[in-house]
Amino acid sequence: MQFWNNGIDSLPDDLFTNMPKLQYVDFSDNKITQITEPVFGGVYNTLKVLQMEGNPVICDCSIRWYMSRYRGTLKGNCGAPEDRQGRSFQSLTAKDFTYCN
Repeated sequence: MQFWNNGIDSLPDDLFTNMPKLQYVDFSDNKITQITEPVFGGVYNTLKVLQMEGNPVICDCSIRWYMSRYRGTLKGNCGAPEDRQGRSFQSLTAKDFTYCN
């Protein structure tokens, strides 16, 4: 599925509920700041690529779940916080989230 360059700033929690075979999603060049776990509940076992280039994703504790489960599928760079701005999602490690409870 391709949703690139649509001005999307958030994703509803049930977005992929009825799409159990979905493997590729492109949200490039939107305004998405958060990637929440409930959004991807329907594609936990099938998602292979999530394109997020050009989004100001906040790489804080809220994406730790995604990084531990899907680290290799997420394509793009962090938009914040300042110490991670511009870092690729691929470069983040568990050490980047040790402050999270």
